[in-house]
Amino acid sequence: MTLGEHKVTMYDSIEELPIERFQKYNKMLMIDAGLGSDLTALDAHLAKVSEFIKANDLTNAATEIDNLRTTLYNVQNGLTPHFLSLIPLMAEVDGEPVTDLSDEALKATYERLKDVTFGQHEQVAAEVKKKIEAELKAYFNQGGETAASKEYYELMRRRALLMCDEITEGVDHSEEIRAIESQMVRSDKPRVFQGLKNAEVLYDKNFVGCCIAIAQKLNMDAKRMTVLEYYRAIEVLEEQQKQLKKR
Repeated sequence: MTLGEHKVTMYDSIEELPIERFQKYNKMLMIDAGLGSDLTALDAHLAKVSEFIKANDLTNAATEIDNLRTTLYNVQNGLTPHFLSLIPLMAEVDGEPVTDLSDEALKATYERLKDVTFGQHEQVAAEVKKKIEAELKAYFNQGGETAASKEYYELMRRRALLMCDEITEGVDHSEEIRAIESQMVRSDKPRVFQGLKNAEVLYDKNFVGCCIAIAQKLNMDAKRMTVLEYYRAIEVLEEQQKQLKKR
C-alpha cells in the first residue's frame, strides 16, 4: 500500500504477523494512551492534575505531573508514540525490510516517513487495526468491554443526556455535568511510567513471562510465533491448567 510518497508492505493478518511485532505495536499504543505527544495531551494531563488535587488524591496527582513532564519532553523533541506504533507492523518500506524493532530503529524509520501527513497515517492505521482486531475477535473472542470501560461509558451517557436536556428543555445542569466530568477524569487512573512500577517494564516482563511458560510447558519458542500461534498457545496453557484443577 501507499503511505505518503512511500510504498509499504504491512503485516495485517494474525496468521502472518510475528508476535514480537504485535507486542511492540501494542506497547507504543499503551505509551501514547498514557502519555500522548501533543498540546492536547498536555492540557489533558493538567486537567487531571487539577481534579486529583481537588479530590485530595495527591499520589495520582504526582503521577500525572511526572507524565506531563514526559509528554512535554516528547512534544519538544517531536517524539510521537502514536506514529511510532505503526512501524512495527511494517514488513518493508520502499522495498527495504524493516527488521530492527529497537526504539532507535523505530525513530530512524519514523524520520524517513516524516513527509506522511496525519490523515494518511490515520487511514492506514485504521485499516490495519480493524483487520487485526476482527481476526482476533473471530479466533479468540477478544475485544470485550471491561467493567471499568462500561462504567466510564455510563458516565458518558449520563453526561450526554444532561447536555441534551439543557438544549431541548433549557434546564441548567451545569453543576451535575461538571460533577460527572470530574468523576470521569478521576476514574481514569494514570499509568506509572517511572520507577519500579514502570508500565513499560511491567509490559515487557509479562510478555517474557508468557514466553517462558510456553517454552517450559509446550517446548516451543514463543518469540518466533505469529500472533495466531501465540494466543492459541496461551489458550492451550489455560486449558491445561483447568484440567489440572479438575484433577
